Amino acid sequence: MIYSIGLKNMIEETIIFMNKMKINTIQNILPLNIIDDIFHDSIDLPWGFLEGKRTDNKNRIWMHEYDYASFQYCVHKFQSSKGKLRLELCKDKKGSWLEQHVDDVAKIHTMQIYLTDAPASTYFDNGPTEAKVNTGWWFDNTGTELHGLEPLKSDRISIIINYVNDKWRDQSVLC
Repeated sequence: MIYSIGLKNMIEETIIFMNKMKINTIQNILPLNIIDDIFHDSIDLPWGFLEGKRTDNKNRIWMHEYDYASFQYCVHKFQSSKGKLRLELCKDKKGSWLEQHVDDVAKIHTMQIYLTDAPASTYFDNGPTEAKVNTGWWFDNTGTELHGLEPLKSDRISIIINYVNDKWRDQSVLC
């Protein structure tokens, strides 16, 4: 079943029920000039290679730690009463992969916004999502949203947005 609704006149979302999971797809999240500025601002920031777990990447980019206007735009845009904001720019190298997992119970909400195109990206029970610039997905964490990443066929840049509760272990990565 697919339903279309509007979100704050800026985000068009489609709710797709995948098995028992409710995965919400989104598009036109960021102004294109902000995406261009993120590319420019992050050009010298390191790429990461994922080998099963995102925590394997030693080159994590927490957007709140940088004074770039494009990064700060995102920090302010995604502040919410849902929980504390965790905002990561992911520059994932070709071949990066993640094993299937469910999110930490301290994560209330997870969202990923693609800043580059990729033929296949994060996958859920019924297969991979297609990454297109300025599109993405989100879900409210119920502990049943099994997801992962098959080896990427090309480099990929995205933003991962999490809202976490007070039990989140590393407060330094929160905005």
